[in-house]
Amino acid sequence: MESREYLLLVDLINARFGGVDTRLDGIDTRLEGIDTRLGRVEATLEAHEGTFAEIAARFDALDRRVEALADALADHRREMLQHFDEIYRRIERLEQEYQAVVEALRRIETRLDTEARRREALEGGLAELGRQLGLLQARVDRLEDRLRG
Repeated sequence: MESREYLLLVDLINARFGGVDTRLDGIDTRLEGIDTRLGRVEATLEAHEGTFAEIAARFDALDRRVEALADALADHRREMLQHFDEIYRRIERLEQEYQAVVEALRRIETRLDTEARRREALEGGLAELGRQLGLLQARVDRLEDRLRG
């Protein structure tokens, strides 16, 4: 390579590096702007850090209250289920007693029907006895009349 070519090459490389330097200077400027903005964001976040801590504490308190409420609700639900179990137990007992009463009424009705038939038979027999007694009385009266007469 000759010195002239060498000088042209150096000039070309220097020109290219100059362009790169300019671009890097632009990037540097932009990064400094970003750094400034990030510094402001960081300052804002530090300013809000106390607020975030307060909000976190409030969320913790709210979480405890919700857990207490959930526990109370679970206790209430268990209590309600116990009451329902007791109600169902009583209803079942009442159903059993109802069935026992219905069966007892059937037996009583059967006995009453039997007694009614027996009473009708006795009344029929009593009526027959009354008729026969009337006939016997008539015969006795006739016999007494014949004995007197």
